[in-house]
Amino acid sequence: EQVDQLIARAEHDQAKLILIKHRLRSSDETQLRIIDQVMSRVESSEQEAERRRQVQNAARRKQLERAKAFIEREKFEEAVSELETFQGKSGEGDEAAVLRERALEGLINRERNRAARLFLKAKETEDPDRKEAYLRSSYQILKSLVDKYPSSPLSEKVRSNLETVEEALREIT
Repeated sequence: EQVDQLIARAEHDQAKLILIKHRLRSSDETQLRIIDQVMSRVESSEQEAERRRQVQNAARRKQLERAKAFIEREKFEEAVSELETFQGKSGEGDEAAVLRERALEGLINRERNRAARLFLKAKETEDPDRKEAYLRSSYQILKSLVDKYPSSPLSEKVRSNLETVEEALREIT
């Protein structure tokens, strides 16, 4: 029972150790055969667990490759989505965190540029209603970035941009 519990928790080395101890203490042929059978189950379970780990690792590598491809094609939202499953995991987690940062940086910069274009349109237009609409659109883009990604290294730049837009809005109202 103890060995079965250890197998269930994937503690194969511990299960083997218990079986080896029992094997050394026992001289009864029937018990030795039972111990050998259980040892085979432990080894089989260990091999299956290793096979599952390899399949999982291959799937994770493919996810990382897809995320890289999304970043290269500037599909940042898709890259972030692909990388969300890696949070809190070690191994590929470090590489995934770096890729996620790159994707978020690309996403934030693209949206900041979009907000900047709207801000420039507002500066160039004479129509107060259109000016306000452009500024409000720019404000909404920047505000959503601040709300969505508060811990991003770019958040200070976004906040600064947001203050500039807010100041321009105050000037026209």
